Amino acid sequence: MEKAEVFAGASGQDEICDYIALATAYEHDLNEPARAEIWRQQVAEAAGRYGTNAWLHAAKTARKIRVENRQLALQYMAQAEVSAKDHRDCIATAETWKRTFRNKKGGERCLWKSQEHAASSQDWLEIADIWLREFKNETVGAQCLIKAAKSAESPLEMCRTARRWLNHLPHHHEGQRCLKQAEEMAATTRHWLAIAEIWHRELRDVTGSERCLEAAEQAANSASDWGDVASHWKTVHGDEANANRCYGIGYGEVRSMETMQTQFDAVESWLIDGKTRDRNGITRTGYLEKSKSYPGTWNTQKSDRRPECLSRLYSFTIATAAEVGIMLLARVPPYLYLTAGEVTDGLSVYEGEAQPYTKHRMWTYAAATYGRLPAGTYTVEATTEHPCDETSFLLAFTLENPF
Repeated sequence: MEKAEVFAGASGQDEICDYIALATAYEHDLNEPARAEIWRQQVAEAAGRYGTNAWLHAAKTARKIRVENRQLALQYMAQAEVSAKDHRDCIATAETWKRTFRNKKGGERCLWKSQEHAASSQDWLEIADIWLREFKNETVGAQCLIKAAKSAESPLEMCRTARRWLNHLPHHHEGQRCLKQAEEMAATTRHWLAIAEIWHRELRDVTGSERCLEAAEQAANSASDWGDVASHWKTVHGDEANANRCYGIGYGEVRSMETMQTQFDAVESWLIDGKTRDRNGITRTGYLEKSKSYPGTWNTQKSDRRPECLSRLYSFTIATAAEVGIMLLARVPPYLYLTAGEVTDGLSVYEGEAQPYTKHRMWTYAAATYGRLPAGTYTVEATTEHPCDETSFLLAFTLENPF
């Protein structure tokens, strides 16, 4: 036993289990209650450091190691209740009372306490799940779902509440009411798809699901959105035709600069000839030359101005003063900087944030409005609005009366 004491808790992985095993051995096998009390004190100190879950672990371990430890396990459960400071701790204690000790009253007592700590819709949903699943109490479970609906701050939270009603209490009408409230709150493609799935899977209402899919298409403004709508048409409805239609919209390409001229109203389209400035100090300056497209990707370097964002740098020269327009078209929200000179920390001429591009909704753009630039060299930094976005992009320039 002395050798066992040396190794107890040494691994740090389950020291409480080791301490309880030693206390049990001294108490029941060696009849040394004083030594047993020393190790029980070690259990109390360890559980006190780690909190409610540690007390629950101690209670379950004590009961499992030896039947005679039942009273000790109950003491640990009492400590777990006292230490519970939020609704999740209370739920865990309630589940242990019910599953391990078959003590329904103790579980219900902890669940009532958990409701005192509930604040968000998700909190109420977690509590409702336990009332309905573990304790089969539809009355209190329904009360918690009502509070979850009142606390919902987003359509997705309202969808989760509706799904609980429909799965656990289908005879109530609250599920459909929550779903309709979710529709009133919906603003994005993701919201509408979540609602459509509930109409289809839980309610078997194809008409309601299709109505929400149409709304999801109206809200789509990126390739990812269109891909999600297409996937829903295919996997949920089995509709290959609508799936292919949405895939075509979402992943269609802008095939020529003529498509983008509707945003510029320019005489001609001009693009950089592809030369860029790299990070090792070598400057490569390209003149604006006529071309149909210049694609690129943000995957080479970090942005100087937007930490954690990827970027590409382009330098160009105009021989005489000219009206210059720049468009950066991308599948993720882009950001554009125009500075004077061959370095990005030069005088800032323009900053362009992402805007929706209505003709091809899977694209967004950042555009510099027309402005008369003096002759000289300028640098464009093509980067992203959000960190770590990677995708293809198209950079376009227009010059009006350059000579």
